[in-house]
Amino acid sequence: MKIRVFSLCLAAFLCAGYTAFAMSAEVEITGGRKYKSVRLVPQIYNNAGKNLADIRVKDADGNDVPYFINSYELHVGKDVWHYAMTLNNSFVKDEYYYADYVIDNIPDHDVTATSIKVETAAFGFAKRVELYGGYDNINWEKITEETLYRVDDSEKLAIAFSKPQKYTHYRFKLSNNLEKITFKNVRLEYSGNVVSKEYFSEALKADYTVTTTGSQTVIAIKHMRHIKVDAITIETDSVFKRYAALPGGERKLIYNLDFNQMRYTDTTLYAQGYASDGDVFAVTIINGDDKPIDIKGVSISYFADEIVFAAERRDIHQITFGVSDRTTPPSYDIARYKDMILSEGTDMLSVGAIDAQKAAEPSGRDYKMLFNIIISAVALLLAVLILQKLKKDKGEKKDEH
Repeated sequence: MKIRVFSLCLAAFLCAGYTAFAMSAEVEITGGRKYKSVRLVPQIYNNAGKNLADIRVKDADGNDVPYFINSYELHVGKDVWHYAMTLNNSFVKDEYYYADYVIDNIPDHDVTATSIKVETAAFGFAKRVELYGGYDNINWEKITEETLYRVDDSEKLAIAFSKPQKYTHYRFKLSNNLEKITFKNVRLEYSGNVVSKEYFSEALKADYTVTTTGSQTVIAIKHMRHIKVDAITIETDSVFKRYAALPGGERKLIYNLDFNQMRYTDTTLYAQGYASDGDVFAVTIINGDDKPIDIKGVSISYFADEIVFAAERRDIHQITFGVSDRTTPPSYDIARYKDMILSEGTDMLSVGAIDAQKAAEPSGRDYKMLFNIIISAVALLLAVLILQKLKKDKGEKKDEH
């Protein structure tokens, strides 16, 4: 019983004194912006969990700093399309003038428009215009009603839609057209924002070995654990054309050919973000009966992530990582307004020194020595208890005789 209690105390002591983080990376806080971005480096990917759930950011006082992980930059551009239109029919009915237009060469796909614009030679007018849309020049649906004008130096010759329209035929209805206003040109226009994502990408020079067994050459690239590979390019002067395979099973025909003083080269394989669970990322080249190609080098591009957090005091922060039992990422409020932070802009910082010991023993205690002392104490206590037990048993036997 005494041994059991003592052992439990020992376990509790060791658990209390042990810090789960295996590694830490220094980040020097600089710049005048409130928010900072730090792009992760391969050594962090190699030692962190696959989903980066074990990463924490610590300030100079050791407090957790909320953060979010960002993997891309948003680009917002304008997408503008124009569709020319031809006058299909015009007539006067009651006090209204009607002009029907149809899209030139109607395409097979939907035509989406956000406005319709006109050109006219008329001056000094202001006309209320009803606009209708249709698909067959027979059935019409009212879209909107606007005033078009050209007065002095001001003009309005476009009608914007409250929502995109997909009609192929448009009808203008003008009231009291005593000026006999006509349109020289009419065109539909689509204008909208196009949002695209550019994923962060970094390059590295591979540390690799090459082995050939039978009809296959294997390029074993080291230190690739959890790195999301975008592309791998094989550098060679050999002339060849053969298949290569990636760990995920993807195969591609790669080649380096030279004919008629023209070089045809494609030695790049795309991994589409595949990340290896092990240290080695292997590329297999199928040689057939040909001799292996002479590999001069291997270049890699990989998808990178950035940690974004707030820091206004110039000091040293720590990124801690390498906890195997942390599989769920932390949930911070900062992730809920990440778009506003990214649109405001951040200071880009760099990962500094990476230390495998500093995070493991932050208090400076010599746990190894303490452990040895406690183990020795347990062994001594066990020996004493065993001797007491033996003496007790020997005494009981004498009493029996």
